[in-house]
Amino acid sequence: MLQVLLTVSLIAGYCEQVMGFHERMLVENLLEHYHPGLRPVVENSSQPTSVNISLRLVQIFEMDVKKQVIITSVWLKQAWYDPVLRWDKSQYGWIDEISLSPDDVWVPDTVLLNNAETSKMGKPVGMSNPLLVTSHGTVRWLAPIILKSSCKLSVRYFPFDEQFCRLKFVSWTYSKSGLLLEPEETEILQNYTESGEWYLEKVYALRSTSKATHTNTENKSAVTYVIHIRRKVFYYFVYLITPCMVTSFMTLILFTLPPESGERMVVGITILLSLTVFYLLASTHIPETSEVVCH
Repeated sequence: MLQVLLTVSLIAGYCEQVMGFHERMLVENLLEHYHPGLRPVVENSSQPTSVNISLRLVQIFEMDVKKQVIITSVWLKQAWYDPVLRWDKSQYGWIDEISLSPDDVWVPDTVLLNNAETSKMGKPVGMSNPLLVTSHGTVRWLAPIILKSSCKLSVRYFPFDEQFCRLKFVSWTYSKSGLLLEPEETEILQNYTESGEWYLEKVYALRSTSKATHTNTENKSAVTYVIHIRRKVFYYFVYLITPCMVTSFMTLILFTLPPESGERMVVGITILLSLTVFYLLASTHIPETSEVVCH
């Protein structure tokens, strides 16, 4: 029995060495004449490179009304076809998939256009994550990232407000004649973790375009993900709405007391102190904005 186990372990170790040798040779042959600065061309250079993009929302971390910023955790996937990164599996130990660094091959310079984080402004998303390449030339780029994006928030009907925040992805340098972003059908909410402050109503993708810049007169292809959320009201009902209703009811009781009653002055002062405490409490919960006054 011991000899059988020893033989199996030796065979397994030998197979791993052979596979490692084939994979090393495969990577060297693929990258020997590869130019990472040239975008993949399927038929001719006049056709754009198609990049399928998909997003999975994991969690909504924070919504800053004062700064007009939303922070989300997402899984971003980009996939495209590179005819240069193809190989015959039979010549490399039947290896069907390898991992490559984004520094060694061409990758789309997809950026979050409404990015609110200055350190990542203009930088492609997911540059620290490796690529997965199949023998057919399909390249997949998976990146779990934290996005800090600008979002125009309206608190006119606070705390019964709804927000529509957008994540707009666009190529930083390529126009739509060079790179075409296409939204891919996927389960966007498959890995979503419920927020304690917001109900997630819906997330959907839209094909859109980005306006031309001073360096490029042609519009750019873009994919926009719209996050529709609604604020959970129970917390604000307990700490804001209920105290306001009780104070208003006490004010009505004040007018039912006779003028000669000494308790009328006591109740009036009590209500005034209650209003003062209520406004101090409410000021810590009401969003800080001068655009609208919360009802």
